[in-house]
Amino acid sequence: MKKTVSIFLIVFIVIVSSLSVNAKNPKNMVIVGDSITTGFGLENYTSENPENAKDSFANIVADKCGLVYGENYFNFAVNGAASYDIYWRVSEISDEYLSSADTVILSVGGNDLLYTLGNVVGQAIDSQSELLDSYGINIDTSSYYAVINTLVNIVAVDTDGTIMKKIQDECTNENAENTYKAACENFKENLDSILDTIYSANPSVNIYLLTLYNPFDEMPVFKDVYDISEKTVSMLNDIIRKSAEKNPENLFIIDAEKAFKGKSSELTNIMSMDIHPNKKGHSVIAKLIENEMGISQTENSETQSSEIVSEVSEISKSLSENSQVISDTNTNSALWIITGCSVIGIIAVVGILLVLYRRKRHN
Repeated sequence: MKKTVSIFLIVFIVIVSSLSVNAKNPKNMVIVGDSITTGFGLENYTSENPENAKDSFANIVADKCGLVYGENYFNFAVNGAASYDIYWRVSEISDEYLSSADTVILSVGGNDLLYTLGNVVGQAIDSQSELLDSYGINIDTSSYYAVINTLVNIVAVDTDGTIMKKIQDECTNENAENTYKAACENFKENLDSILDTIYSANPSVNIYLLTLYNPFDEMPVFKDVYDISEKTVSMLNDIIRKSAEKNPENLFIIDAEKAFKGKSSELTNIMSMDIHPNKKGHSVIAKLIENEMGISQTENSETQSSEIVSEVSEISKSLSENSQVISDTNTNSALWIITGCSVIGIIAVVGILLVLYRRKRHN
């Protein structure tokens, strides 16, 4: 009887101990995306050597996992890459790198957003060229950042908001809406192709896909830009989130949108007219990824498992003492009852621990 009880306890100790190994720790990680993923703007960053930007979220996660750049960690992100560019990048590396990776971190859609907004807002500004000329405003819509600088100049002289109202109307008319819709449809097609290519190369790989954040939410000067861009950001993020529904087993959403909401001045370089995350912003993204991977939970897992195992051992000791007493009084039936109840109790405890652990992982 004691042997039977011990076997039950050993089984449950193993189950409890296994809670600490549920983390999806990468052994071979590939990074794909745009300038957010390269670590653009961070200290020591260069496009040729993104691994030198130690504060980028990709490098933080890789370091936390003990990965070495060029051996089991590779960053193929490209500054300025839109979804179509990223699709081709993924296609280029699929056979050599993706096929052997167990983890892919993907940031896509940011430049689709910027290029679309730059196009729509730029055309809206051009439509008011005569009015802007009368204010002596130099119009430059050659790039997204040129458009932003022109908007800043407009806001500086547009004291009653008349000009910005005209521009916003142009950015929300039917033609503009059709442009946003077409951009989102194009993005969806490209994102589907990216994911299909990755999974074709490696069906079991875990993908961590970032949502997009709106960097204009805290600056009054960019209120109109924020209002215009927020709708498109939401549309793109809906597409990103729905992609996870198609791959629920190994596609995980990293919700940068939620984490950055209302914190653009704190987590990005927007005060310097740069939408990219700053050091703190990268740290926030890294933490989101680590939490989803379960890395942060594993740091104290050995201690937690030891405590649980210790508690189970105490139960085992108690059962042994009880069984000895019962044996001495020759009440074998009582021993079975106590043993059965104890085992049921252990099952209940372990079940509760499993539920609480999984609930914590997904919160």
